[in-house]
Amino acid sequence: MLDIMVPNGVSKMPMNLGELKHGSLRAAQWYSLFAFIIPLVILEIYVNDVEKLDPQFNQGQILKNIGYLVQCTNLVFSRHVLEWEANNFEVCYQKYHKTSVQIFGKLGMKPNHHYALHIPDQMRRWGPLGQVAEFAGERMIGFIQKIQTNTKLNHHWYIGLVAEMDKTMIYKTCQLQWLMSDYPVIEEYTNEKEAGGEGEPSRSMKNAMILGKEDYIALLNHVREEFPETRHHHHLPHPKNLLILRCWVIPKPFHQNSQKVLISVMKPNNCIKYTDNGKTKYGIITQIYEYKNPENKVKTMLKILPVTNLYPKDLESASHFFHKLCFLLKVVVGKVKDQHCYISPARVSCAACYRMLLPDTFQILESGIIIRPYDYESHLSMD
Repeated sequence: MLDIMVPNGVSKMPMNLGELKHGSLRAAQWYSLFAFIIPLVILEIYVNDVEKLDPQFNQGQILKNIGYLVQCTNLVFSRHVLEWEANNFEVCYQKYHKTSVQIFGKLGMKPNHHYALHIPDQMRRWGPLGQVAEFAGERMIGFIQKIQTNTKLNHHWYIGLVAEMDKTMIYKTCQLQWLMSDYPVIEEYTNEKEAGGEGEPSRSMKNAMILGKEDYIALLNHVREEFPETRHHHHLPHPKNLLILRCWVIPKPFHQNSQKVLISVMKPNNCIKYTDNGKTKYGIITQIYEYKNPENKVKTMLKILPVTNLYPKDLESASHFFHKLCFLLKVVVGKVKDQHCYISPARVSCAACYRMLLPDTFQILESGIIIRPYDYESHLSMD
């Protein structure tokens, strides 16, 4: 648990998970456990050699069983649903039940098992089930239960004798629910006193630093994608009105990419999912720089170490079953490169949960990493 980095927004697990002391998990924690925590650890527990993993052995059956359940979880929590995704849930849940019987023998059907059989039809009729789920109401019940009422609540709802305190609580509850729906609760990192006006750096120039030669060239090449005529600041003399990229930058500890996406240099928000020429990529942030572009506008740039996906979609190799498991669990197993690159924050789609792997794990000698993007897509993008 200590090795798993989960960004802000993902419900944290109790450190004594599995013991009676921590009590029962909340609904959000159950979701985090199956969607993020288990996928990041289960492969290392059961897989010794990615090329000798047999799907017919008990080891492979257990991994498939967990993979199908995780896939069903991701489909249910997806923010958009297509017809094939509803069909995919039906297939995955049937395979989950089949592998459960093969592993555990005779199993009794529980009410939740029967209810899950209706989910595909509900997805086809209603779309994303998160929009009609009772989670928001259950969470509000939790808030209400914590209110100190001094035993003055009126309990005669059925005859309409609603006390003034009841009315106040209902009004405040609805008001809070509207507020939380329109403005999701996120940890506030920004300091309004430090924020400057439009076109102004958020910190004084005394915090600025000069970029090294290699970093400056990398940043210059990136800026030239938008301003091809930008000149190197060392190419003197500078004719009047030419575009010049200065070498001064201001290091930033974090960047609020959007209302729900916060990225930072420090753990646990330093792993990101981004796009590169239409393809999905992953990386580790090492620096966040604020600089002025040739038009003298303040911009932000991320310096990252890209991650190479070592097990993309592949049906022909000896490790094809391991590739399939990665897809079911919605994880990327890769290696962190040692060469930096610069990207714009606009290309970042979300932060990601991750765990650094021990040397020689999954035949990765060093710098191995396993990543689970913190998004609500139904499946993993395999580019």
